[in-house]
Amino acid sequence: MKNADVSTLFKPLGKLFQKFHITLFIVILVAGLAFAVLSLNNLLTEAADPQGMGTSTNGVVTNPNTGQFDEQTIQKINSLHTSSSPTSVVLPEGRINPFSE
Repeated sequence: MKNADVSTLFKPLGKLFQKFHITLFIVILVAGLAFAVLSLNNLLTEAADPQGMGTSTNGVVTNPNTGQFDEQTIQKINSLHTSSSPTSVVLPEGRINPFSE
């Protein structure tokens, strides 16, 4: 008796699913893709830790937006030569350089 009641309850639902299965599949697919895009957008635009950004454990500023450098970086910048300082390029012997005049 209970089997007959259950089958009669789900029979209209089965007919509805047979009739609109492609439409239901497309609606579920589009909803899933929209959820994935919105989740990725939220993940990429949300800041990870705005309070903890800017300094590392040894006190060196690591946030590039602050405009400050550590001493090692300043020394590296000062050791670079300028474009006006002459540098001599030594070419290897025995080969012809097609880019030199």
